[in-house]
Amino acid sequence: EDEPLWHEMLGQCSVESIRFRFRSMFRQMSHERASRFCFMDYDRELAMIAEITVEGKQQMIGAGHLYCDVDRTRAEYAVLVPDQWQRHGVGSLLTEACLDIAVDWGLHEVFGETDRFNSGMKATFKNAGFELQCPPGEDVVRARKILSADPALNRILPT
Repeated sequence: EDEPLWHEMLGQCSVESIRFRFRSMFRQMSHERASRFCFMDYDRELAMIAEITVEGKQQMIGAGHLYCDVDRTRAEYAVLVPDQWQRHGVGSLLTEACLDIAVDWGLHEVFGETDRFNSGMKATFKNAGFELQCPPGEDVVRARKILSADPALNRILPT
């Protein structure tokens, strides 16, 4: 049911924002690819959605995703916020909410990647306490946040 809102949100994103988030450019996302973002494997994935109501109509203004590894000790994090909502705190709120859930799940680490030119996402990562690394010769910045000292003490995700 979120897929139409997802497509509308993508339509509000610049080519640069799409490239920063997906590391590729496209004009329109297929149903098959969109369903990957709209239908979760709730044992290992989570999507946090930011919505507003404009003239009685729901509008998605951001989406944060956590994707846990098989061992449920680490999760990849990614966020997308349409251009008009960037630099208004939406990405930071989604990041904070996803990190809170990652802590509740007992994860050891959350990590992500962004383009080295994506100053907004780098600032979001940095403000949330991630360590950033940009390997020489690469266009990617790797972000990593340790949530607990000992992964063996982590709880299992609820099923």
